[in-house]
Amino acid sequence: MKKIQILLLIFLAMTACDSKKSTDTENIEIENKEVPPEERAEKELYDEVMDIHDAIMPEMDNIMKLKGELQEKYDIGKDQNSLSEDELKTYESAIQELEKADDVMMDWMHKFEPQDDNPDHDAVMDYYKNEKEKISDVKEQMQNAMTNAKTVLGQ
Repeated sequence: MKKIQILLLIFLAMTACDSKKSTDTENIEIENKEVPPEERAEKELYDEVMDIHDAIMPEMDNIMKLKGELQEKYDIGKDQNSLSEDELKTYESAIQELEKADDVMMDWMHKFEPQDDNPDHDAVMDYYKNEKEKISDVKEQMQNAMTNAKTVLGQ
C-alpha cells in the first residue's frame, strides 16, 4: 500500500510540474500580447543598441593594454634614441588614436539616456536609431584604433 501511495505522490508531483510549465508559458504569451507593439519595437531597438555596447565594452581593457604597451615602447625608444622621429610620431599617433577611441566610448556612455519615460514613440525610435548609429561608429573607431596599435607594435 505504501508503494502505491509513493507512486501516486510522484505522479502527482510530476503532473503538477507539467501544469506549472504550461501556466508559465501561457503567462508569457499573455504578457507579450499585453505589451503594445510600439513598446516592443522600442525595447527591441534599445536591446540592439545595448548589444553593440556590451560587445565592445570588454575591448576597453584591450585599448588600455595596447596604450600601455605603445607608451612603454615609445618611452624606451625615446630615452635610448633607438627610434627615429618618424617612428616616435607613429607611436604618438597610435596612442592618441586609442585615447580618442576611449574618450568617444566614455562620452557616448555618459550621454546615452534610456527613453523609458518618453511617451512619444516616434521620438524614442528616432533616438535609439541615432544612438545605434553612434555606438556602431564608436565600435568601428575602437576596432580601427586597436588594429593600428597592433600593427605599430608588430603583433
